[in-house]
Amino acid sequence: MKLGKLIFETMQKAPGIYLVEIQNICHILVVHGEIRTTACQARLIIAERFHQFSGLISQCENKTGEKPVLEEDLDGFWDMIYFQVRFICNLLA
Repeated sequence: MKLGKLIFETMQKAPGIYLVEIQNICHILVVHGEIRTTACQARLIIAERFHQFSGLISQCENKTGEKPVLEEDLDGFWDMIYFQVRFICNLLA
């Protein structure tokens, strides 16, 4: 007996079992995608925003750059980063 025919006959005898399995697989794929998206967002914040923040701290301490970077600027930038970090933490919760 061919495998396709065997699977078809089995699905006819117990279609609910296969439907549940398909739903489980789809759910796993959705969750996997959400985890990957969240991990990528976290890596992006670490790679870009923290590096950018470090540069702003250096500019503020050394008084370098086109425009002076004030402590208030650092506070505002940190608030923006922290908002993104909290968002990612909520996705993982």
